[in-house]
Amino acid sequence: MDYADSETRSFNSANADGGLNYSQTIKALKEIVNLNVENSYVWDYTPRQMISIAKKSNPSRENPIEIALSYEKQGRDGRHSVNLVEISDSQVTIINPWGREETFPTQELEKRILSISNPIGLDKGISKIDINEPVIKLKINNNATKDELLNKISVEQKFEIIQKITSTWDVSSNSYKLNNSFSESDKKVVLNILDDMLKGGEAQNIDWYPRLKFIAPDKPELLQKLELTSTDAIYVNVKDKLLAEHLK
Repeated sequence: MDYADSETRSFNSANADGGLNYSQTIKALKEIVNLNVENSYVWDYTPRQMISIAKKSNPSRENPIEIALSYEKQGRDGRHSVNLVEISDSQVTIINPWGREETFPTQELEKRILSISNPIGLDKGISKIDINEPVIKLKINNNATKDELLNKISVEQKFEIIQKITSTWDVSSNSYKLNNSFSESDKKVVLNILDDMLKGGEAQNIDWYPRLKFIAPDKPELLQKLELTSTDAIYVNVKDKLLAEHLK
């Protein structure tokens, strides 16, 4: 831990210090255990594409593949690094550094996976998500297809996408900082996701609000930055709901 994140802190588990970020994990794997890998992230690929990359990595007990997945209801270790040692169409097996082995359906992994430290080049032939691609742009701005797209990713994965779009990691303060500006496309992606997360049911039960506060403690500032030039009612509605939640 100290070697991989030496530029940001002196690790102390007694202070509830968090784990390594994605680039620090890659540094540790490469320079400590001599694994030359790269990260594949949920904001670049669909969950199904992530599963495809995981399978291509050929995980086994002799060749464990580091992945990050969500333990959303498990306290501060909501995002956690584990070793993937087996994957099939029906189930996966991981070894958790906490000291236990877990087997669960592959479909569940699709909903929880956040990143993979995979051998370089395994994403060849798999197209990254590009929100500026005309077909994608049309879908994220079309109410008829928006819900279908958003329902395919979990709340945790949505949070990762929001975090990627709205904030950057600041090494000096070891925290996320709001981006100074967003493109109109990025604003619509964020608001579409937040709208879906606020509809109730499971999405509402998961503590998305503290997580959003983590990346953007100044909530009104985030709302201001997300204001659209468009007056489309759906975006105004989302902003109102967020503001109401903040003022509770």
